[in-house]
Amino acid sequence: MTQPLSAEVERALTRGFPAEQQTAARSMLALYGGAAREHEVERVRRALLALSQGKLAYLGHYLAVAQRDYREVLYWADHPDQAPKR
Repeated sequence: MTQPLSAEVERALTRGFPAEQQTAARSMLALYGGAAREHEVERVRRALLALSQGKLAYLGHYLAVAQRDYREVLYWADHPDQAPKR
């Protein structure tokens, strides 16, 4: 079962995305955390928001990466200069 978005993630989402994209971004973030291999849900969601730079396409890309190996997005969020250029 997927964990609901925390208040901190909600605040970051509303700061980072325009109002008309927030529902889509919220739905995308909710996709992370339901599978057994998806760890550190809160931290990964915050990393996804940071890496997405307010763009749904970026959020989708990094979400797909996190669903394969969450450690990559955590690393990139801590080392943005190492993140793939989008």
